[in-house]
Amino acid sequence: MESSLKDYLVGVCIGQGSFGTVYHGVHKETDRDVAIKLYDKTSLQKHPEWLNAVLTEQRVLRTLADCPFVATLLAAFHDDQFVYLVLELFQKGTLSHFLEQKPKMDDQTWLSHAVDVALGIAAAIETIHKNHVIHADLKPDNLLLTADSRKVVVIDFGSAILTSTVSEGSIHKNVFLRGTAEYAAPELIRGIFTPTRAVDVWSFGCLLHTLWTGISPFHADSEALILDKVVAHANGDLSSANFGATVPSTVLNLIRRLLDPDPEIRAVCDFDSVKPVLNSDEIKSLLPSMKPNSTFLRDREWAHESSRSTMKDGNLGWGVFI
Repeated sequence: MESSLKDYLVGVCIGQGSFGTVYHGVHKETDRDVAIKLYDKTSLQKHPEWLNAVLTEQRVLRTLADCPFVATLLAAFHDDQFVYLVLELFQKGTLSHFLEQKPKMDDQTWLSHAVDVALGIAAAIETIHKNHVIHADLKPDNLLLTADSRKVVVIDFGSAILTSTVSEGSIHKNVFLRGTAEYAAPELIRGIFTPTRAVDVWSFGCLLHTLWTGISPFHADSEALILDKVVAHANGDLSSANFGATVPSTVLNLIRRLLDPDPEIRAVCDFDSVKPVLNSDEIKSLLPSMKPNSTFLRDREWAHESSRSTMKDGNLGWGVFI
């Protein structure tokens, strides 16, 4: 039997993307908490690139159905107004929420958690690449944390590329930059590139720096200045990146390799090289002797606001939620 909105209770809005909205939902029959992602059909018709992103996400999620680092696609359906994707729900929030906790922790506690999360991101990207997928939009808002801080879940595959469907050396024009450029590889910013894992390697370099310092290496006061910094770095001005003074030399050297201006050099970076650096004696000496607990990873506020008793029945149609 095909799924429909009638099969779900719908709660509060838990996320807002570039052109989609995410709600907390519950599958009536199984009582399972889910994330219901919906897209307005009228908007998709007006913006073909948005429609392409929705179709790409469905295709990639089905390809990665057995990947432990990706939210499982549980159902996909549509009605007269909307397209719906029903996904596995994670209640600990995004990497962006995690980064907001940095000022509340001492340096040792923060670094202990940051190293775990960095290793989790590396494992997730490596697994996705082995399944012939390039994400092409890795940033804090697209990474979910779990109760196990070493397991990171990747979401939002609207810009992703299935490498098995493109020929080697082909030029790809269908990826469009959404949101901030702080984590986007220069070849993405330029708009036309040969699909390689190098774009995700670049993003990981930015994420690793952000985890260590709380700020991306290309952070600036405006989007235009961010773009200038990224392009300048890609053109050989390596001073354009704001590398933190507190980053240990071994980690900084790794970040520099991950942010190599040449995509071909960057693409050969092996994520296995991340583990020895982050597990080195130099890094361990900076961490607390006792591993801190992860109680700071509390459920997001909406998890308490969206109870079964306050949710609305999808059988009433989406009009009741507007």
